[in-house]
Parts: sequence; structure tokens; C-alpha cells
Amino acid sequence: MTTGFGLLFNFRIAVMQMKTIAAAVVWNFDVEVVDGQTVEPKLSCLLQMKNGVMVKVSKRAV
Repeated sequence: MTTGFGLLFNFRIAVMQMKTIAAAVVWNFDVEVVDGQTVEPKLSCLLQMKNGVMVKVSKRAV
């Protein structure tokens, strides 16, 4: 099991990759929230949605 610096370094790389992927999706696609859904927070110490959030993703026109 990796501990110390190795664990922290790997975690930072993973977070950087997630941010890069999220930025690429937002840059290249139109993301719209689907109408008619109830968005409620889940009782948790983490920020989560009870039923998730349905979105419509379409390729952005150039």
C-alpha cells in the first residue's frame, strides 16, 4: 500500500485529470438540465443528489 508522498501525488494527478476531462466536456458539448425533475440534496456529509441530475448532452456546433 502506498502511503505519504506517493499517495498524495497520485491523488493530485487523479484530481487534475478529472478537472481536465470536465473542462473538455463543457468546452466541446452543450450540457442542459432536463426539465420536469425534482432535484433534492441527499442527507449525507458529501454533496450528493437524491436521484441524480438528468442532463441532455449534445455536440456543440462549430
